[in-house]
Amino acid sequence: MPYERPRGTKDYLPRECEERRAVLEKIRCVFESYGYGEVITPAFEHLELLVAKAGEEVVDQIYAFTDKAGRKLGLRFELTTPIARIVAENLSLPKPIRFYYIQPVWRYEEPQRGRLREFWQAGVELIGVPGAQGDAEVLAVLINSLRKAGLSSFRVHVNDRRLVEAILHWLGVSPEFVPNALRVIDKLERKGVDYVESELAPMVSDKSRLRKFVELLGSDPLQVQLPSELPATAREAASALEELLRELEDGYGLAGFVKPDLSVVRGLDYYTSLVYEAKTPLGGELGSVAG
Repeated sequence: MPYERPRGTKDYLPRECEERRAVLEKIRCVFESYGYGEVITPAFEHLELLVAKAGEEVVDQIYAFTDKAGRKLGLRFELTTPIARIVAENLSLPKPIRFYYIQPVWRYEEPQRGRLREFWQAGVELIGVPGAQGDAEVLAVLINSLRKAGLSSFRVHVNDRRLVEAILHWLGVSPEFVPNALRVIDKLERKGVDYVESELAPMVSDKSRLRKFVELLGSDPLQVQLPSELPATAREAASALEELLRELEDGYGLAGFVKPDLSVVRGLDYYTSLVYEAKTPLGGELGSVAG
């Protein structure tokens, strides 16, 4: 039918627009209260840039096209990549840089409850404040934005990718398979422990250790006994998480909203250390509200 909206999209009528605008305005006020300034980026970028910053799975979800001049372009699937380009093109910008965005993005994935092919992202990017100080600020912005928007029953699950990568090394996963292994772990909540274990099994050289690792997923890496044979990067990652919690409590009094969680890895390949995901008791796709 030519008069039906495309699959995975949604129309917003006046009342819904008013409700959305009210929520987004509250979030905008929180962003600006921390000194962040708004940026607006093009809807499309050079495809090469988008592909370079996406994981294998996300590459297949990019709306890609060739323009009339033969340039290969794609609709943005998130906002971190365009902002990284802005910074690279404007090296004279004084640091620290505090940008925020509230814009639509597009991903060609299977539409389902809580997941559309066109949706909006609101977020911040902090550049030039390293370590726990910068990470704690971004988490404080996230937590207070959700609270201002009316959410109360949520926790921000945090992890350090270096810790999981160290465990994958301990399992015998070859470096070239680590990105795939991380994408498998990222599906734990949606597909379950058995799926994760079966998908990781062909990548793991030491099967006796795989079960131990799977049993640790979802636990607090600072509270459980991790394998003593892990490389030094694992201890560094655990120390970074401890420092983050201290900074979040001492600087903002918000550590109670945070839960260390070994299963949080996120699906995009550009993550290197801190990763986080805000979750509500609803669970599933509707349970994850930010990250």
